[in-house]
Amino acid sequence: MKTLFTTTAKICALLLVMVSFSSCSSDNDSAPTKVELLAHKWYLVQQEYLNTTPSTVVVADECEQNTYFNFLDDGSLIAETFGLDMDSNCVSQSLVAATYDLTADGEKIYITSGSPSMTQELTIESLTGSELIIFNSDLKIVFNR
Repeated sequence: MKTLFTTTAKICALLLVMVSFSSCSSDNDSAPTKVELLAHKWYLVQQEYLNTTPSTVVVADECEQNTYFNFLDDGSLIAETFGLDMDSNCVSQSLVAATYDLTADGEKIYITSGSPSMTQELTIESLTGSELIIFNSDLKIVFNR
């Protein structure tokens, strides 16, 4: 009888452990959407000027790497650029508040800013959890998170 009780107790304990682990699994095991991937702060890595032959790649220096695009969940965008001043101090050179729309297919971003407002279309070449590459006819920009 003691052996039957011990075996039953072990089986119950094993079942309890299995149920505990299965209830801890994520309800959302799917890959993040493009909207979820985009909604982060992205830091400048490099720019490629496409309007030169051959194209010109400019890798961001230590100061310029502070330049960012912060895509917020509500469709707002905050973009700040950094560069060196006359005394070689790294300073903010511009801060722009804008809005953005991501197309349903996740292939393009429309950024609207300014007064009067202007809209710029950017194509997404790559969007992962760690890298964003966007471009238009003149410029390709690489960002990291």
